[in-house]
Amino acid sequence: ERLTYTASTGEGGGNVTACVSRLATGLARRLVPGDQRPLLAIPSPDGSHVAINVVDGSSSTIWVQDSAGARPRQLTTEGFEAFTTMSWSPDGRSILYVSRRTGTTDLWVVSVEGGAPRQLTRDVRNDGGGVWSPDGKWVAFISDRGRESAIWLVSANGGVEQRVTRTPGRESRLAWKPGTNELTFVRNLLTGGIWAVDVATRAERRLTPDSVKTNGFYGSPDGTQIIYIINRGAGVQDLAVMPVTGGAPRSLVSGGGTVTRSQWSPNGK
Repeated sequence: ERLTYTASTGEGGGNVTACVSRLATGLARRLVPGDQRPLLAIPSPDGSHVAINVVDGSSSTIWVQDSAGARPRQLTTEGFEAFTTMSWSPDGRSILYVSRRTGTTDLWVVSVEGGAPRQLTRDVRNDGGGVWSPDGKWVAFISDRGRESAIWLVSANGGVEQRVTRTPGRESRLAWKPGTNELTFVRNLLTGGIWAVDVATRAERRLTPDSVKTNGFYGSPDGTQIIYIINRGAGVQDLAVMPVTGGAPRSLVSGGGTVTRSQWSPNGK
C-alpha cells in the first residue's frame, strides 16, 4: 500500500530526500528524519524497518530505522559501505552490503539489531551484486577473480566461496527463483541474453533467444515470469514478458524510446 522513493532537489539535484507515499491518498512524507542524506532507502520484507544508505561527503554508511521513522541507528562506521535493493535477508534480520575499505569491494553482513558486522568474502578482486537465496542460507554474487566476471556462491555464515559459472561473458543482475536452487542472470556476449543456472548441478540454459539483445530483467513475485528489456538499437527498447521456464515472449511496451526501472506490482498483475 506504500511506495518508497528518493527525490533529488536543489541546484544540480544535490539535496536527496527519501520519501514514502500512500497509494490510496497520494500523500507523501519524509522517510528519513533530520539532516541525513540518504542515497537509498529500502523497506525490509515485512515492512517493519527501513535500511538507509547515508552519504556525508565522501563517507557512505548504513543505517536502519523503524518504518514509521523512529529509532534511527547507525550500523556501520567505516564510511565505505553501500547496499542494493536486494540486500535485505529473507527474514528481515540482516542486511547484505559491500565495503571498499581495502580498496576493492567485499561482501559483508550486519544485523539490524547492531553488533559487529561479518565479512563474507576476502579476495583481492572485486566482489559485489550479492543476493540472498530464498531460504537465507546462501549468498550468490559476482566476482572478477581470475580477471573475468563469474557467478560465485558463499554460505551466509561464511566459508569457502564456490565458483558457479565458467563461460566467457560478463554476468550481472542476479535473481533467485523462489523455492528453488536456480539463479537467473544476464550474460553479456555479442548479443546479451538472460540465462538460468542450477547452483547445485551447475547446469545452464538460455531463456531469451539469440536473435535479440537484452540488458536487464525483473522476476515476478511468484518467480514464474520475467519481464525483460530488448535493445533494438539507436536508443529504441521494448519491454517483454515470458515464463521463467522458457517459451514464447509477449510484448508489453514497444514503439520507440528507452525502458528503465521496470518493476512488478506486489501481486504480479
